[in-house]
Amino acid sequence: MENSFDWLSYISLADILAKEDSEECYRSATSRAYYGVLGTLTEALEKLNVTFPQVNIHHELVFWFRHQQDAGF
Repeated sequence: MENSFDWLSYISLADILAKEDSEECYRSATSRAYYGVLGTLTEALEKLNVTFPQVNIHHELVFWFRHQQDAGF
């Protein structure tokens, strides 16, 4: 299934928010960066036919990378 959401835009938004001088913006920047990376990695792996259950995808993604001899990245 092709996802049309641009996860890299979350990372760009995180850069913008991180330049603001407030805790709210820092927290939002951290969250956007995290989800931008999560979404980008998940989509890249799906193109390689690596999929994860949607329940606890955060844990599954970390587990997968920890157990790869060569993830090819």
